[in-house]
Amino acid sequence: MGENEEPILRSLNEGWSYRPEWRSLVVERYVERCAADTRPRIADEILDAERDPLVRMAFRFRMGLRCCNEKAVAFAYRAHRENPRTGMASMMRAMVMADRRVDEIAEELHTPRANVVAFTRLFFDVERFLEVEAWLQSIAFPFDPEARADAESIRERRWLAAACLLAALAGCAVPAAGPSRPSIKAAAAAVPLRPTQLTTGTPKAGTITPMPLDRFFPLQQSNAALIYDVRPGFSYRLGHIPGARSWPKSQFDAQLAPRLAEIRAATTAKRPVILYCSDLSCQDSTKVATRLAALGHSLSILEGGYAAWKTAELPTNNY
Repeated sequence: MGENEEPILRSLNEGWSYRPEWRSLVVERYVERCAADTRPRIADEILDAERDPLVRMAFRFRMGLRCCNEKAVAFAYRAHRENPRTGMASMMRAMVMADRRVDEIAEELHTPRANVVAFTRLFFDVERFLEVEAWLQSIAFPFDPEARADAESIRERRWLAAACLLAALAGCAVPAAGPSRPSIKAAAAAVPLRPTQLTTGTPKAGTITPMPLDRFFPLQQSNAALIYDVRPGFSYRLGHIPGARSWPKSQFDAQLAPRLAEIRAATTAKRPVILYCSDLSCQDSTKVATRLAALGHSLSILEGGYAAWKTAELPTNNY
């Protein structure tokens, strides 16, 4: 460490000013040191002195050297860099804050587990301090008057606050009421159909049909359909279509018996069964629908999923 450099705390036990992105800060400091030092072996000296394996890997990556788990480290930096556009880094932070397992986060984001581990260790090392509620709240509800107020920062603070509240108040449902909007067809047109093999026309036993948003909306408003949200439970708690029931794909077998009873009752009452997941890239609803169709049940999939509903600025429920 240089004479005028402030120490970068590596643990909350070292002080309240600990920053979850400490590893990335250490790496950038090393990179700056190499740029300022003309000695040919400066990088080797840094690697010899550094004992944290991920800091060593990330430093080698930033210096253009080969490193272990290079794809995972590259994912972490890409998620951090592209967060203003994708929101992926903010979502991972929120899910970690809500004490979600790494496997759940990886499933939600459709990415390998190693990628999530690399990102959280480099940019959001809070998992080992999740029991320190006051510190977590200082992250979720910052009181810095000079804090960034751009769209990315506001979005992330909202997600972190929601995650912090979920962790503390799990199980307390708070419906977020809001007026319906007239632009349903326009919003549906803006979200193209997910490229899956769906049949069209009148459903028969064991068939799957696409459900456009403008047809789905009146059914949802009149409670005339049985709606299942097949995203992970964390996503459902952050926000879901009012009236939808949570049936995560990962819980398909565990919840199958009671869900089949609901589906049979809905079929008898001539209420369509509709599934949805996250967006165009999410295949969870198709996978669940395929298994249900194999059992002889007819159902529909909401085109565009939850993203289509949000694009139309329709009201959501959350915890």
